[in-house]
Formats: sequence, C-alpha cells, structure tokens
Amino acid sequence: MDYYGLSAGGVGNIVELSTATNDCHSEEHFSVWFKIQIKDGGTLGFVLTPEEIDDLVVDFDFWLFGPNLECGNLGDPIRCSTTNPLQAGLDYNTTGMNETEIDVSEGPSSDGNGFIQWVDVEDDEIYYLVVDRPHGFSNFSIEWTGTATFHEVPYFDNPNDIPLGLTQCDGDDGVYDQMAVFDLTVYQDMFIGTQTDVELTYHVSMNDMITGENPMTNPQSYTCGTPVTTVYLRMTNPVTGCYDIQTFNLDIPVISGDAEDITLCDDNQNGIREFDLTVNDPDIIGNTENASVSYYTSMQDAENATGAIGPLYENENPYESEVIWARLEKTDENCFDLIPFTISVYSFEITPIPINLCDSDGTEDGLTTFDLTINEESFSGNTPNASFTYYASGSDLLNDNPINNPTSYFSTANPQMIYVRMTNNDTGCFATQAFSIGTSTVTPGTPQNLAMCDDNQNGIQQFDLSVNDSLVQDGDTSADITYYNSQQDAVNATNPLNLPYQNQQPYTDETIWVRMERNNDSECFNITSFTISILNLPVFNNPNDILLDLSQCDDDGVDDQSNAFDLTAHEEMFTGQQTNLVYYYYADMNDFEDGNAIVNPQAYANITNPQTIYTQIYNTETGCYSPLQNFTIEIINPIVAGEPVDLWQCDLHMNGLQLFILSVNDDLIANGESNREVIYYPSLQDAQNETNPLNDVHQNSVPYTGQTIWARLESTNGCLGYDITSFTISVAQLPVIDYTIRVEDFTQYDNSIAIDIPNWEEFEYSMDGENYTDIPYFGGLPPGLYEVYIRSKDGCKTEQEDVVLLNYPKYFTPNGDGINETWQVYFIYFLPKSKISIFDRYGKLVSSFWGDSIGWDGMYNGEALPSTDYWFLLELEDGRNIKGHFAMVR
Repeated sequence: MDYYGLSAGGVGNIVELSTATNDCHSEEHFSVWFKIQIKDGGTLGFVLTPEEIDDLVVDFDFWLFGPNLECGNLGDPIRCSTTNPLQAGLDYNTTGMNETEIDVSEGPSSDGNGFIQWVDVEDDEIYYLVVDRPHGFSNFSIEWTGTATFHEVPYFDNPNDIPLGLTQCDGDDGVYDQMAVFDLTVYQDMFIGTQTDVELTYHVSMNDMITGENPMTNPQSYTCGTPVTTVYLRMTNPVTGCYDIQTFNLDIPVISGDAEDITLCDDNQNGIREFDLTVNDPDIIGNTENASVSYYTSMQDAENATGAIGPLYENENPYESEVIWARLEKTDENCFDLIPFTISVYSFEITPIPINLCDSDGTEDGLTTFDLTINEESFSGNTPNASFTYYASGSDLLNDNPINNPTSYFSTANPQMIYVRMTNNDTGCFATQAFSIGTSTVTPGTPQNLAMCDDNQNGIQQFDLSVNDSLVQDGDTSADITYYNSQQDAVNATNPLNLPYQNQQPYTDETIWVRMERNNDSECFNITSFTISILNLPVFNNPNDILLDLSQCDDDGVDDQSNAFDLTAHEEMFTGQQTNLVYYYYADMNDFEDGNAIVNPQAYANITNPQTIYTQIYNTETGCYSPLQNFTIEIINPIVAGEPVDLWQCDLHMNGLQLFILSVNDDLIANGESNREVIYYPSLQDAQNETNPLNDVHQNSVPYTGQTIWARLESTNGCLGYDITSFTISVAQLPVIDYTIRVEDFTQYDNSIAIDIPNWEEFEYSMDGENYTDIPYFGGLPPGLYEVYIRSKDGCKTEQEDVVLLNYPKYFTPNGDGINETWQVYFIYFLPKSKISIFDRYGKLVSSFWGDSIGWDGMYNGEALPSTDYWFLLELEDGRNIKGHFAMVR
C-alpha cells in the first residue's frame, strides 16, 4: 500500500512517544499512525520502502504497540526500530519486521540493520503502528508479510469499467440560474455491489474524503455552479474503519456569464429607442470557447431557439421595461444556457416650484438675491446622482450660457422665469424646466382674542394659539406663524412659545405677539398681537353654609316612598349677584354624562329613596359651566323598627317542633310607641308586599333549623311609611349528656368530685341544683353523700347523680364500753353491694362483710383477736379496689 502527500508538519497535538518511554530511545518528528485490525491470527511482518529508495538521507523509524490497548494508555512498544541507515553504514533505507531477525528493538543512530523480529498475533487483535520520518522527505509504501490476515477493505465496484462522471445542463430543472442540480448517488448501487456493512459518503474536498469529515447531507440533490467540479467519495466499513476512496467529475458544459441591464435616454421624447443587444455578448460568453449568443423576447422562444431578435432591437412599449432572454450555445454541445436582462428607456420630469422672497434688501424695487438651488432635492425626486445647471432666459438655455453662481443670483425682473437643466450623471440623460422667481411683502391678518373657562379653578389654562394661524396668514400659506411673549422677542425671532401655551399669571389678561415670516426668508416678516384671558366659572353661593339636602314626608296618599320635590329651592341663594345663569338638574351621573337634564325640576318625584341630585350652572354669556354640585332628596320615614329578640324553645316533644308567640316582640319592634301595628311574615318579599301574614301563634316549619321571621312595622296614622326587621325562632335539640364521675376520697377534708365530659364548656354544674358553675370540679369536700347536677346551658336538659365520698377509721376499741365497738368504712352503707375483707398481719382472712353491715367486732370464730394492726380490701360497686390498714385497741 502506497502513502503519498506526506507533508505532516510535526507530531500532532499530543506527543505519545519520548526517548524515556521506549527501548529505541527516540521520539516523534513527522509521524503517521496506523490502526491494525487482525482478522485471522498468525505472524505479522512488513517491509517499509521509501519512494526515494536511493537517498540514504531519508530515514524512517517505527514503533508497534499492542495488543488491544487504549490510545491514551499505550505503555511501552513491543517492537521498535530507530536505526539511521547512513550512520549504520547500510546501503538501503528500507525497514520493517521479518521472520529472520531475532531482536525486538534497535537504534537509535548506528544500532541495528533496520529490521527486527516480526510478531505473533491472535484473531481480532488490534495494534498501533507509528511511522516517523526524522530525516529527509519521501512518500513510502508498506508491504505486509507473515501469515496473519486483515479485514477486507471496501472497494468501489465497477464491473463494466464504465467511465465515471455526470453531465447536466443549466435549466434542466426549469430554472436558469447558472447552476445545475446533480444526483450524486446514481452509481451507489453499482459501487457497493454485493458488499455488506459498508457506508458510502460524499465530500467536497480530498482532505474531507480521507478523514471522513463533513459528509454531504443530501447528495441526491447537490447544487453545482462551476463548469467542472470534482466529487470525492469514501466507502467505509463502520465495524473495522477500513475504507476506500473514489472521485468523479461533474460537468456543466455551458454556463453563461452575467448580463447587464441596458438603459437609454429618452432622446426621442416618446419612450422608444433602438438597443444594440450585442453590448452584452462579451460578458455572457465570458471564457466559453466556440460560443455564440442569440436574443429573444421570451424564455419559451429562447428555449426553443425560435423568433430570435436583434442584434439591433427597438422596444415595443414606451417607458415600460422589457425582459430580453440571451441564449448561449457552444459548438458540438447539446447544452445551452439562458440569462435574462432588462432594457428600458430612461425618462424623468422636473416639477416647477416657484421661489418667492421678501424684498428686504433695503431697496423697494421688487428685486433681490435668490438661491436658485434650494429646490434641487424636490427637483431630483428619485433620480440618483443628479446635477443641475440654471439659465436666466430661454435663449441662454439654447446657447448653453448658464448662470455662474446660482446660489446667489440677483433677479432682473419681478416676476422672472428661470430655466433649469437636470442631468442624470449615471445615464447622461437630462430634462429641462422653467420656474418663476419673485418678491412680495408680508401682511398679517387680524387674529382673534382667546378666552377659556377656568375649568381647573386655578386661573391657569392651556391655550392652543395655533387656532389663529389661518387668520394671521389670511390665505398666504407661504408664510410661517410663530408666537411670542413680547414684541421684542417677536421682532428678533427669539424665545418662541411652545404650543399649547399655558398662561403665566392666574386671572390676568396676557398679550401674545405673532410673527408672520416668509418661508425660507427670515428677513421677510411682520408682527401683530392678540390677548388671552381666563373666564370665571359660575359658582354656587351659600353664604351661611346651609345644608342643601331636601327632605319631606310621603303624604301624597300613595305609600310608595316617593313625592314631588322642588329642586330649584336654593337657586336664588346660589345666584346671588351673578347674571345670565341657567340651572340644569340630573337624576344621576349617567344622565349628566349623556346631557339628559330633568325636564321639570320644580316638581320632581324621586325614583329612589334617598336619591342624589346633580346640578350645574351655565353662564349663557361666557359659555362657562360651574363645577358639578350635588345634594340629596329624601322621603323621611317616621317609622323606625326597634330591635326584636330571637325566640327559642326546648325540644320538649322530641320532634324539633314548637309553638311560638310572635307578639312577644311587638313592644320591642314598636319601640314602645303608640299608633303602631306589627304584622309578621315568613319572608322579606312577603313583608314588602304584605302577603301571607303569619298567625300570632306560629309553629316553626323545619325541625331543628332556625327560621327567620320578618316583622313589618306600620303607622296607623300620619305620614305613610313602614319599616321591616327580622328575628329568628328555633327549637333547641336536647343535648346528649355523656359523662363519668371521678372521685378522690379517703381523706378527712380534702376529697373531690370531678365530672369528665367531652364538651364540658356547653354545660354548667351544681351540688345543690340551684347554684351552678362552669367548672366541672368540686374540691375540699368532707366524706359524705352528695348530689351532682349537670345542666345544658340552654336549660333544656339536666342530669343528677348521687356521689359518695368515703373514709375509714384508723382504729377501733371493741372493749365493751359501747364506744367504737365495731370497724366499718364511713358512708359505705350508701354502697351496700361493696365488700370489705379483713386480714391479719399474716394475710389470713379473719372477717368479710357487705356495705350494709354494721362492720367487724374484732372476733374470729367466736374468739376475740388480739390488739394489733389489721389490713383491709375494699371492693366497691364502681369497680374500685381500696387497700389500707387500721389498728384494733382493746
């Protein structure tokens, strides 16, 4: 295998070899790395032959690493040779590995003969061979020896040895763009043939082909724009990485050059010119040999080579651009190329614009100095690169006698015609036109004084002074209008006012000065003036600050909380010394905003109670409106319901239903006043409509659910009116009293009773049934029998239970004197089913008796027991067991 183009510039990005890491004591200089993949194991050798085989300066070294190592961890080479052929006195510069050598490394310099022992390799092993060229320059070839085999290298199959290459014409895809689209894959099936596990990629450079980088993403549609292009192909086995390369050329036989658009001046002034189309021949032909160009008026004619025109061609439509198609053909080629260009007749016009100046040079002769060039931008319009020449008369234009200094030309007549020639320097085309120049004076019209209402109520307003522009111009639109605070500023054109303008002194008239100035001539002006003023608004006078609200009783015989009001009652006070006033009244803000004033404010019936009325004053002389004012009109209702109490009863019938006497709330609702009637209803709507009244004795309708009762209070005489209030009737469900009694006893005075109940805060507790407390605990009690009461706080249910607090004597004296003759637990007789057992000091049962017994007399089987301590076990009815001891003293 031969290796060419070996112009490596160094060792690469990473130096894998150094003199300290190999037995051949050398390093990389200009190196190439090979990855060797073994297919069938055996012996592996090679002979490396430089292309410059007679030049002993050319020196190749090599190192072999493996097997199956990672590039980043190669370790020491298993074979290497760095012998220099000149220094070793050799007459050849080949190197390699063979079966006759016995050394596995040699070098550097004169050590060795260029060859070392070959290696034994196994199936599928991988080795890395580094070939370095420390001296000289030469390509080289490698001949592999030994019995080991490599994986097959992919190859480009061309069984019939057909010539490779693709030819395409511009326009084959219907578009003439000096490019063609090629399908590079047309040979792909042939190239691959019967091979498997191969990938074919296409590249635009040899380097990309060799490295496999930057493959084309869409080789089926590759666009090419040069006559001959080389395509580079790489066939790769993705398993082994082995590859083969191939190239072929793409050919576009005919590619036209660019064609320039042709523009001619409208010399005939009719939009028609004769065009020499051959001026584009050199650019279209370019470097194409044996070529010819023909011209057509359509792409179809150019494709079919029918109806050729020219080479001299007159455009058909005046002032309209036409597209001409050029057809480039080459002798003995089937391809042709088309390229369009445009022909057009260039025409333009100059719109005359007069120049009028003020005759302000001190001599009132109507003549002055003009800058004739001020309208050149408007003259040129969209014409690029235009130049202008001016003439004082038509004869000067014909004789080409231009004005030397058009920016400072002194007129000779008023008015005077000036002639201008505009030339397009790109095309050489020109046009001429005449315009007038003249002088005039500036005479302002009469502006109007401006007055504004004091809507901000601070004497300050924004004035639009420009409303006087047209009055001052008085038809002279060639004059500019500006406004000033002083006459001097207007004369000097300094400190012009910004618009809109805000007056400086509240409630003080100001003089505004107007400067009327000729366009583009600041020396041609005149001035005039007008005043601006603030108009006072009408005001609502109320010298004594009285309450403006109006109220009255609903005494019109209809109980609808509405009556007629005279809204104008305060107008005389409001007016005071003011004149020319008109009052407007509005029922609400929507009517105010829509301008719907009340038609008859002297007799207006309110529509809500209370109702806000909005009023505004208008001054018919100034046109100013007052700020909006409002007041309230109200039907005074003499009926005001008192606050009833909610009614409730205990669920005595256990069904959630009870009878209620509703009239118990009559006095509270009537507030104790006479001439009042209270009627009860099941809903607010019924109370308002006076429908479905309730009986005084009323049973609630839904068990255990509060019901709202609506009470309507009415007057039985005087002003009409009513008021409605409400209260609730409810039946309290009897609560469940779930409790346990817990006692602490067997002390003399510090015994206690505690009631354990989950919702204890809903109940109250007593020891006598009369005096209750919120705390379910009673302490500091002596032994005895107690009655414990538990009552719901609504008083609907009470539970009572007897509770016994016990104690026992610490000794007894059964000596026959009739005192303390027996031992028994105090108050145990209230618990007759309790059992007491007595034991001596040895645990022997000596007596047993019940709570209703008189106790133990100190006897056992008819014999008196001795004085000593005895122990007892008390087994109470409630399940408690109490143990203790006492003494018997005889």
